[in-house]
Amino acid sequence: MKEDEKLMKEKGVSERSDGVILVDPTKYSKKLDKLEHVNFGLVHGMSTREGTVKFLGNILRDAKEKMHEVMRAGQTKYEQVKDPERIADILGISAVLVQDMASKRFVQISFFTNVEVLTNPRINGYTFDMDRMTSFEGDTGPYLQCSCARLCSIIRKTDMPSERLKEADPSLLHEKHATAIVQKLAQWPEVFQATFKNKVPVTVLTSSWKLTHIINPSYDHLCFAE
Repeated sequence: MKEDEKLMKEKGVSERSDGVILVDPTKYSKKLDKLEHVNFGLVHGMSTREGTVKFLGNILRDAKEKMHEVMRAGQTKYEQVKDPERIADILGISAVLVQDMASKRFVQISFFTNVEVLTNPRINGYTFDMDRMTSFEGDTGPYLQCSCARLCSIIRKTDMPSERLKEADPSLLHEKHATAIVQKLAQWPEVFQATFKNKVPVTVLTSSWKLTHIINPSYDHLCFAE
């Protein structure tokens, strides 16, 4: 028995041949009163030409292979990656997760907070698109990972202790790009609360995209590291 199958059995989770996930409630009898059903929409394009359902393990494998292919297209950068197989796996998982959540991004603006409130977006169906979700352009998982990697690189180069960052005074920032970043970061508590209340993870995803859209253009205007 494979490790993932063993873990699923221990947790009382099984998968039928048609892709339906079954959960044994007796495994969670002490938590039944706290469980809540979270519905979601239909994912189109998840069947093969023969009509058989694609399983998650196969989808993640295909996403990893696709990301590895995309990475190899940039030979110079590819040669600098220490463990391309592992990175391709991480990017593939990110691509699938973000594709699924991004499809739910139908929002209304709350007049009481600065946070976007989603109106029951889980029930929205969408079409699974491997080529689009594995792209480094647009609002995709690889785009978010690339933006995060760039920020991590800056942190490594500056080699500044976290204690010093805690002592920073944001009021000294006067550049509009810097203040925009701080203002967006300050919205995080509201974003987290909205996500928890609505049970819609894409609220965090949407906020992350907006943050990268503010940070990435600022590299041309702010001095992040010497």
